[in-house]
Amino acid sequence: TSNTITGLLVATGTQAYSQATTGDLGRFKMARHATTMIENVGGMPTGAVINPNDWELFETSTGLDEHFIMAGGVAGSEPVMWRVPYLSTRWIAPGTILVGDFRDGAEIVEREGPQVSFADQDGDDFKYNRIAMRFEQRLGLAIFRPEFFVKLTLTS
Repeated sequence: TSNTITGLLVATGTQAYSQATTGDLGRFKMARHATTMIENVGGMPTGAVINPNDWELFETSTGLDEHFIMAGGVAGSEPVMWRVPYLSTRWIAPGTILVGDFRDGAEIVEREGPQVSFADQDGDDFKYNRIAMRFEQRLGLAIFRPEFFVKLTLTS
């Protein structure tokens, strides 16, 4: 719960790009351009993080002939776009996509391994047969190459 790890979206030196063209086509062009931006600085995109609502926009995008742009539909398909795997999670804000070289750009550093403690001596815990549990782990985020990450902003 500590706020000492601020994350990749606010790290100094990360790249940013906003959707230039509105609509379905603009979203796909923006996602592809992120790959180019990372490759231009020597990285290779290994993944992207996207909100489920935004992933739905991509999956349900249609071309001018009203056919779905992405393959899969009812049968489903791997969440991959432009050779980059996408992870859909509610923990990233709608309208924001993080694309990056997660292998070479950053690393989670463990200072202390997981520690679990139990106690029944807090207040009335012993009296009411309660046990408190605490789980701790000390981690840090080392960002070696912030330019290997691109924050995309959807405009529509």
